[in-house]
Amino acid sequence: MPAPSPKPRRNPGPSWGYSFLRACDRYLPPALFNGLLWLGSGIALMIMGKQRRYSFEYLRLVLPHKPTILDAWHHFYTFMLSLMELFRLGQGLPHHFSYNESGGEAFERLAQSSEPAFLGTFHIGNSDLLGYAMGRYNRQVRMVRLRMINSNETHWLGNHFAEYLRFIWVDRPENILFELKEAIQSGCSIAMKCDRTETSNKREYFRFLGEEREFPFTIYHLATVFSLPVVFCIGYPDGQGRTLVHASSVFRPDAALSRPANLLAARQHFQGVLEQAETLLQKKPYLWFNFLPLNRSKRESLEATAFRDGFTHAKE
Repeated sequence: MPAPSPKPRRNPGPSWGYSFLRACDRYLPPALFNGLLWLGSGIALMIMGKQRRYSFEYLRLVLPHKPTILDAWHHFYTFMLSLMELFRLGQGLPHHFSYNESGGEAFERLAQSSEPAFLGTFHIGNSDLLGYAMGRYNRQVRMVRLRMINSNETHWLGNHFAEYLRFIWVDRPENILFELKEAIQSGCSIAMKCDRTETSNKREYFRFLGEEREFPFTIYHLATVFSLPVVFCIGYPDGQGRTLVHASSVFRPDAALSRPANLLAARQHFQGVLEQAETLLQKKPYLWFNFLPLNRSKRESLEATAFRDGFTHAKE
């Protein structure tokens, strides 16, 4: 008997919500629309209990004071502003990107070359926009995404950037390795989010927000298999319809080293990436857009294992 199909996933909110927001953005004066977004964010904060709880959980770690309901409201509103930038990009409206001095030059050299690469990012700020922006370099991109049945913005952006952008859906695990290999062999770069562990079977612990926390490490395993570089970029909105891109250094597997040695260097690289992300979040804390439980810490994992082992012994 075949296994039942997994229940389709969906984003929170009504099915018509994204289309409604895009229509309001098109026809309402900016000041009125921003006020509507602020009000709508407050309503969402009240009715989305899980997301509100996870927002407070994160804000307690990153803010210098105990978070208030206004902080959580600001967190929700900041997410909505970034989402609207994504919608506008899908409509073909212009969006300006500039790069940080420390990693921008290395990223620009890689982006302007014909070399395929793994492009990592997180659910932070305008980072969702970055994969779609790679067309400015005439670079074919395959974006690894989790399919959502009400993710209208994926459809809009996919249509607008169809000339160089396609999606690889992680909810089809039987096809993903074949699709990745085919994409890389055809010269495409692979864009991946690397902060949610739900679809990754390669996870490791890294220091982030005060503890060793579990993060997907798949992108580096793939990089060593295919001998391709890895670079991370985080997009920070400036509030004026522009995005400042903070690019990491470029990690390149060394053919002269063993796989374990390359993975050790990769761990050091990713820890540096996370430190950069945390530094940026300390400056702009409302740009963390994972309204989910924080990545599990090593402490929590050990406590859960100890409880499970103790429960098993008690039954015996």
